Amino acid sequence: RKIKDIMHKLSRSIVEYALSRKIDTIVIGHNDGWKQSVDIGKENNQNFVQIPFNMLIQQIKYKAEEKGINVMI
Repeated sequence: RKIKDIMHKLSRSIVEYALSRKIDTIVIGHNDGWKQSVDIGKENNQNFVQIPFNMLIQQIKYKAEEKGINVMI
């Protein structure tokens, strides 16, 4: 639940930032398999892989499009 709350707050702040700067398109890069090639130490790797980036992307997309901002992935 904590992660989900953080993702909601982060996605909202990204969309609010775009609105405040009159940005009409948000571009999000997404590379398949990018988490598998990370080598930042065992503990950091485990924490990094658990971050639900797809959830964040979907929330940004939903909230941005609701405000009339285009999202390109």
